[in-house]
Amino acid sequence: NEFIRRLEDSPALYREFMYFLDHQDFLCEMNIQGITIPDILVWQVDKFKAGIVENAFDPTLGNGALMDIGIYCVHWLAALFGVPDSLCGTCTFLPHSIDGAGMFCARFGETLCSVSYSKISDGTLPCEIQGEGGVIRIDRASRPRSAELRLRDGTVERFETADAHTDMYYELTDFLALLDGADALPFRRMTRDALTITDLAREAMGVDFQKE
Repeated sequence: NEFIRRLEDSPALYREFMYFLDHQDFLCEMNIQGITIPDILVWQVDKFKAGIVENAFDPTLGNGALMDIGIYCVHWLAALFGVPDSLCGTCTFLPHSIDGAGMFCARFGETLCSVSYSKISDGTLPCEIQGEGGVIRIDRASRPRSAELRLRDGTVERFETADAHTDMYYELTDFLALLDGADALPFRRMTRDALTITDLAREAMGVDFQKE
């Protein structure tokens, strides 16, 4: 709240950039001397086990799994529902270090949301929105490319995105709109709600940056 208040009292512009990576994107296709980004991620874990602490697992940076990976899921919740009425969760801590993986459940009125994330393993489950009328299944939270609607009567409809834009296209478009005088309140609300959710999750799971 103090951050938002100071932002409102200043002439500065603020737009939170959520940088999304996808397997089809250039960075994930890079192969340098036979080493790919997935190799590097595993390499970081192996180095941590060997006692070598890379930035991804440095507790002084406060970048545990929730703030590094789970934040993508948190932004979905903030954008769709705002701040939860209640939240409970748990996580796995790396030895003498940050939270390596976690999950939490949040209640928004009659809506229940379950979130899981990890920076030490790679999941393949899609995102699902379940309701009495059916299920919407989305391929990924970071950058959706396809969705599927399954109704209770057996009807199935699939949707594919035709998004040819590069990463952060929409974020930059929003930022340029802010420069032209667009309303900044929706972005500030989402940032405030996302930070509130991470605070609630950290409290529920015992993630304390100072102790880490």
